[in-house]
Amino acid sequence: MSSQDRQKAALAALDKLEEALQEDPNYMDALFAAADMYGDIGYFGSQINMIKRAVKIDSTYHVHAYFACAEALCKKGNYREAIHWYDLYDRFAKGRIKNKKNSSLKTVARVSVYFQDHPVPYEAKFPGESFKLPYELYWPSITLDERALVVTSMFPRDTAAFKKNPVIDRNTDRFQEDFFISNREDPD
Repeated sequence: MSSQDRQKAALAALDKLEEALQEDPNYMDALFAAADMYGDIGYFGSQINMIKRAVKIDSTYHVHAYFACAEALCKKGNYREAIHWYDLYDRFAKGRIKNKKNSSLKTVARVSVYFQDHPVPYEAKFPGESFKLPYELYWPSITLDERALVVTSMFPRDTAAFKKNPVIDRNTDRFQEDFFISNREDPD
C-alpha cells in the first residue's frame, strides 16, 4: 500500500471516529485511536488536540498519551510545551513501565529550548562573486571551527536546457544537488 493510499485510508477511518465522537464526545478509545492515526499521517496539530481533549476528560486513562503529545509537540518545534508534557508523563507513569526514550527526548527538548533562548550571533554578509550563480543556493552552514562555509545548490543535469528555460521544474530527474565549500583565509 502506498503512502497516499495509507493516508486516504487513515482519513476515511478518522471520519468514522469523528462520527463516533459526535455520538459520544467522551469515547476515550476513539479519541486515542484518532490521535494515533493523526500522528501516523503527520497531522501533529490534530494529534495534539485529540490528546489534550482526552486528557481533559480523564487525565489517567492512557498515561502514554502524555509521551505521544510531547513527541508531537517536538515534531512541531514547540519544545517548551513538550518538556511540560514529558514531565507530566514522568509524574503519571510512576510505578508503571515507562518509555525509556522519555529522558533522552526530554534532554533534546531542553537543549533545543536553551539554543532558542541563546542564539549564536550571526551577521550575514555576501560571500563574494564566487557565489553569484544562476542556480538556487540554500542551507548555508558554517563548520564548527568557523573555517568553512558549506552551501547546497540544485544544478541542472542539462545546462543547455536550463539556459533556454531557466524556470525548469526542480525535480530529481532534471536537477541534482551539489555542495560548495568556501574556506576562510586568515588575514595576514
